[in-house]
Amino acid sequence: MDRGFADVQRTFSGHGTTPELLANLLTLVFLLGAAIVLGWLLSRWIASRRVTPPPSTWTTGRENILGMLDLALNQRARFDIVLENKAARSRFIPCALVASGDDGVSLELSEVIQLSDEWLDQRAKVYFKLKLEDPDLPSFFGFAAEVVNVGVSPHGATVVTVRLPDRIELRQKRSRLRIEPPFKLVRNFTVWPEQRNEEGSLSQDPRAWGTPLLRLDPKNPRAVRILDISGGGVKVLVQQGTMQQRFTGDRRPQFVPGVRFFIDLGLHDPKTNALLRLLLHATVKTASTRGSSRDLEMGMAFTAEARISAESPDLVEWRALTGDASVESIDNWVFKRHLDLHREKGVA
Repeated sequence: MDRGFADVQRTFSGHGTTPELLANLLTLVFLLGAAIVLGWLLSRWIASRRVTPPPSTWTTGRENILGMLDLALNQRARFDIVLENKAARSRFIPCALVASGDDGVSLELSEVIQLSDEWLDQRAKVYFKLKLEDPDLPSFFGFAAEVVNVGVSPHGATVVTVRLPDRIELRQKRSRLRIEPPFKLVRNFTVWPEQRNEEGSLSQDPRAWGTPLLRLDPKNPRAVRILDISGGGVKVLVQQGTMQQRFTGDRRPQFVPGVRFFIDLGLHDPKTNALLRLLLHATVKTASTRGSSRDLEMGMAFTAEARISAESPDLVEWRALTGDASVESIDNWVFKRHLDLHREKGVA
């Protein structure tokens, strides 16, 4: 027997530890280490196989998606479409759902809108709104899908077909449809400084708002002009001469970001000859002067809409516009005028 091994054996024997016990301990340590490594690998594999539940704002599954699209078809819901890579700089094109199934989702555009070949095989963003039983529930939805066909319907309208999406998300398009309204269709645009009552709430009595700061002048269309409007807000251009004539010295109001106003807005519908009359609360978001003319260009966001009070026809009740909410009646008016514009130009 090797003397060195015998010395080691005697050393362990002196401590009551045999070589067999040492071998068993080493085997146990090895097995424990192997078990830890295998357990870690198994947990990683299970984690990779685990299916994460989709967010509560998603509608997934073929049947659920087709059911939602069928509801939109029955309601004749308004749809909007835009190429995904151009969503930030292009206008949404209004359209209508005509069919949905495993072959895809078919959307019909106005018969005067013609699409270029670049749409084919591109991903498009599609948005729509549903009428739900609970008016307080969010009702704007959207999805992204690849364009698989661009064709023409039997009556000559352009039809875009996109793949059936794997999910529909609760969301609203980021940029609202807006137009530059013809002056003849804007029948009234009157602006007052914001007024509040003793409790600090918005004034409910338009008779107490005093003298308007700005008002549309039918005899001078360029004095106060709406550059564009959407359900979310309005951009206005006020001539410097108009400001000088109406205000002098300290009486000149501060049209700067953060300042709030009341607006009386009247929009004419040439199709029905009806007048859309609105009382709105708005906050200035942008304000700047144009070059040498020093004309004021001001962007205002609508923050509340007034309704005639049920208790008194002379008073109004304010309904705040929160989040992505907009003035739906203005959205609808802009949508109709946008279609008229497409019929005139025939371009998309």
